[in-house]
Amino acid sequence: MTVDYITDLILRGDSYKREDSMKLDLVCLRSLFGERIYHTIEVEIYPILLGRKKMQPTIGLQTELILDVWKDRGFHNDDFQWSKKYMELVAKI
Repeated sequence: MTVDYITDLILRGDSYKREDSMKLDLVCLRSLFGERIYHTIEVEIYPILLGRKKMQPTIGLQTELILDVWKDRGFHNDDFQWSKKYMELVAKI
């Protein structure tokens, strides 16, 4: 599954298009990335690894979408080195 599969960010039940993310303030985009790492990977990964939950095919895709927006806007992804470990872990599972 690729990022092309997911085109919206879902936050508190509201849907935001990729184009909306392209307009977000840098601080908001960075915060959104951290929040999506937490809610769509960190919270999900531990029950999955313990065998208590089945992995959903969309795990981590919202995070990848934000990272793509970050790159498309010309920002360095060095800021997100910490997150790559989670994204690599999801890819291995």
